[in-house]
Amino acid sequence: MSVTKRISTGDYNLTTAAVAANVVVTTDTFKIFGNLFVQGNSSIINVANISTADPTITLDSNVIVPFQGNSGIEVNRGIGYAKPALFWNETVLAWQTVTNIADITTYANISGAGTGGSGTVTTGVATQLAYYIASNSTVFSTGANLTWNGANLLNITGNVETSGIRLDNVNVTPPPAIATIINVIGNTAGNSSGGTGIYFNNNTESGELISKDKAIAYSIIFG
Repeated sequence: MSVTKRISTGDYNLTTAAVAANVVVTTDTFKIFGNLFVQGNSSIINVANISTADPTITLDSNVIVPFQGNSGIEVNRGIGYAKPALFWNETVLAWQTVTNIADITTYANISGAGTGGSGTVTTGVATQLAYYIASNSTVFSTGANLTWNGANLLNITGNVETSGIRLDNVNVTPPPAIATIINVIGNTAGNSSGGTGIYFNNNTESGELISKDKAIAYSIIFG
């Protein structure tokens, strides 16, 4: 049997007699038709999964001036394990990825957003930065820079192309012709007659760049 209680006028207040007393509701599903306002020091939600229809989540919603600290999401991996995080660092004015929130050396700046600006990956472990327009493969703009400040290699699986030259990942010699682009590849499979293994195609000519030793040898042979 369902029960409906209607308050005709005014607010309905429920107050416990003791300050430390709790109000406990045990039910299968607790539904609220309206807004929920929670005021206190902490809000704890102990559930397996959380789903929200909101497209945007606002942090630090009660501040008037910028919060001088970090605001974002951290992951609890268990007792004794480093906590990774993604947050906005107001001190350096940048988004940061963190592999260990307790170790500042693992903080990696991620800057550059919108349709222009620059992107920089500094320190951090296994940091990845997606730097493209989601709808296609075009970099943000001609004024956007991507700077890699790392001691390790920057490995790119695919082609690297500017307005005048392209480094192709194909393993054919010579590389295919591309309009208005000088296409260059490196082939280490052998059979190099020029001594470099670097082949080009500029839409007019194609072949292998020749080394200094090979050039001297050919000049002696062919006079």
